[in-house]
Amino acid sequence: MSTKMLSESGAAERLSHGHMRRMGHLENYFALLQRQELYANFIIGCRLNRGLTPGELAGALRAVVLANPILAHTMVPPEGVTDLKKWYTSQEYLGKPRSEHDYMAVLERLRLEDVVLNEQEEYRNLVEKAEVQFSLDGGEITPALSELLSAITIPAYDPERPNWRLLCLGNSGSGKSNTLVFISNHCCADAMTGINLFTDIARAVNKNPGPNDQEKEDKLILDYSQDQANLPPLPRPITERVDYVPSLLTFIWLLITTLFNGFVNFKTATPLTCHVSREEPQECFQQFVRLSPEELAEVRTRVREQGCTMTAMLQAALCITLRDHGVFQGRPLQQQSFDVTVPNDTRRLLAPELAEEQYRYGANVGGLHYSYLIGSFQREKFWDLARYYTGVLRNGDYLVGLGSLMMDMVTGSQNIDAMIADSYLNKRRGGIILSNVGVIAEAESNNPQALRIEDLLFAQNLGVLNFSYAVNVVTTPAGGMALCMSAVQGSVRDRSDLDAIAAELKQLVLSQAQA
Repeated sequence: MSTKMLSESGAAERLSHGHMRRMGHLENYFALLQRQELYANFIIGCRLNRGLTPGELAGALRAVVLANPILAHTMVPPEGVTDLKKWYTSQEYLGKPRSEHDYMAVLERLRLEDVVLNEQEEYRNLVEKAEVQFSLDGGEITPALSELLSAITIPAYDPERPNWRLLCLGNSGSGKSNTLVFISNHCCADAMTGINLFTDIARAVNKNPGPNDQEKEDKLILDYSQDQANLPPLPRPITERVDYVPSLLTFIWLLITTLFNGFVNFKTATPLTCHVSREEPQECFQQFVRLSPEELAEVRTRVREQGCTMTAMLQAALCITLRDHGVFQGRPLQQQSFDVTVPNDTRRLLAPELAEEQYRYGANVGGLHYSYLIGSFQREKFWDLARYYTGVLRNGDYLVGLGSLMMDMVTGSQNIDAMIADSYLNKRRGGIILSNVGVIAEAESNNPQALRIEDLLFAQNLGVLNFSYAVNVVTTPAGGMALCMSAVQGSVRDRSDLDAIAAELKQLVLSQAQA
């Protein structure tokens, strides 16, 4: 939303109604990943029990957006800036601290075509490939399709569109889609945002079943001039409700451990990290590990018996599998540890009613970054490791890493864009990011015709985040557990190598559940 698109009176109106505000520190972090071309996207795939018409989808989205206007936001550059890339990479911008962040504001108008990727010309070639792949794969989201989608980039400062899209699949000429894919550049969105969107779409459709008035209309989702009186204000940044900022002593310890771990942590033979490019997207291989509801029940029973959590068990299984597969062979002598980052949903630190009413949407996350000795990844110590990791994950500080970027002594002396770009670019990769959003259960319904979520998938393209592997996990009662593995080119020999790792991981998990 350039200043040309957002007039002075339009800005004043939004500010007075709480529909425009400065980004918080955490929101600015994810925005800078786009300004500096450091991150690609994450996706949430959703299979429904039946297809949706465009009118049903538009009507449901309108209901959700009117209740949660953060879904209709875009970022607003400073007044007078027209060439965004030139400005955000200029010495004028990067050469001094900028503790006052850009604005975010609700869009003037939002139609279905603004969020549905299938309707957007710049993505036409990629959408056509995705539709062909989806058909070839029997109407399933497969690793091949997920790899295609990992190449999508979504501009964060689009004056007419939000920071997410939907890909609609499975219409087979009927005009209805039973598979939707939420795609976001991470600006004011996280995995729970995509999951909550699908949950709320289903609720909205079930609340108003039958023919939809929008079938013959322009699929309007939002018209700010008409709807602003009914829109709640944008929620305050979560960093104003949750104190991410560490103590000085904690910050100093973080610096020391980060420097030390940077020397001893394992690095893969990936190319040096470079800017995310729409023209030449980063190549990454993907594979899925699925546990059926029956297999998952067996694993859960064993996890409970061993006194650990599912995430800790998966971490143990991943580390052991990588070692048994030979990933760590031939590493230099000093590379004795392996870094693992586990994201965390900071909504859990809010009062339940606040989290539910105002923070269902947004990038509300933290993360625990920890290094483990590679020599400890031993199959015969599987459950000992899982219990140890359970303690680490339960007692870790999930806020300190991102919180260190929010300290006054940092924001007042450093340009955060420049600092993050320098720390992420031209680096060797290593380690894994393991994100488990848990079990997503739908409310029970006595109506057999009710729209329901049958399966979910969660995957991401790491961009230049300094990890070689990403593992994203989501579970549904009907679909079981879906674990989506992504490996950057060079961290595995080829796609078949990742396929083998995935098969070995599943075999290890099931064998330990049955031991």
